[in-house]
Amino acid sequence: MPCRTKSVTAKAKTLKVPNSKKPTSKTQTKSTKKKQTKAKEDTKENRCITDFFPIVSRRALAAKVKLEEFNRQIQKCIETRTDPTENLIVTHFDEKGKGIVAGTALNKGSFICEYSGDLIDLIEAKARESKYEQSGAGCYMYYFNWNSVIHCVDATLPSGRLGRLINHSRKAPNCKTTIFEHNGQPHLIFIALRDIEVGEEILYDYGERDPKAIRSNPWITTT
Repeated sequence: MPCRTKSVTAKAKTLKVPNSKKPTSKTQTKSTKKKQTKAKEDTKENRCITDFFPIVSRRALAAKVKLEEFNRQIQKCIETRTDPTENLIVTHFDEKGKGIVAGTALNKGSFICEYSGDLIDLIEAKARESKYEQSGAGCYMYYFNWNSVIHCVDATLPSGRLGRLINHSRKAPNCKTTIFEHNGQPHLIFIALRDIEVGEEILYDYGERDPKAIRSNPWITTT
C-alpha cells in the first residue's frame, strides 16, 4: 500500500493551477519576457509630463510674471535715466517749495521713481558736503550702507529727475527707499508703503536723527 505522502505528491503533479506565474516551457518563458519588456516600454512612453517638469501653480506663475515686469520697469528707468512722469506731478507748495504728488493711483509696493544722482564713496561725499556748506548752497546727499560699506548718492545738482524733489515726513510717510542692484551697482528707489491716492503728496522719512541737524531744521520732527 503506497504511503500517504507519495499519494498526495502524485495527485499534486496532475493538478492544474490556472494563472500560474511559473512558466512550464522555454517558449512560455520567452513569451512572458517579451510581454514584460513591452509593458515596461509602454510605461516609459506613457509617463506624464509632470514626471519631467515641476508643477507650477497659476498663482506662483502670476507672481513670477509680476515680479519680472516690476524689475523691467525699474531697469528701464535706471538705464534710460528717466522717471515714470505719467504717474508723478511736480507741484509747488507755499510752505516748502517743490514737491511731488501722485498723478495716478499707486498701489502698495509700487515702484515710484529712483533717487538719482552721483554714486560716490564716503570720503568724496564728506568733501562735497563741506564744499556745499561753505558756499551756502543746500545739498541733497543720501548716505546708505550697501555690502557693509557706506555709499552716498549726491543729487544736489538739478538734473530733471524727480526723486530729489520728494519731501520729508516722519509722521506720515507713504513711501520708503530701498536698494535695487543693477549691473553690480546699487540704486536707491522709492517704493509705496501703502496705496496712494491721486493728488496725494509723495513723502518719505529722510531718516535724519542727528541732534545738530534737527536743531537747525526743526521741521524734520514736526512734519
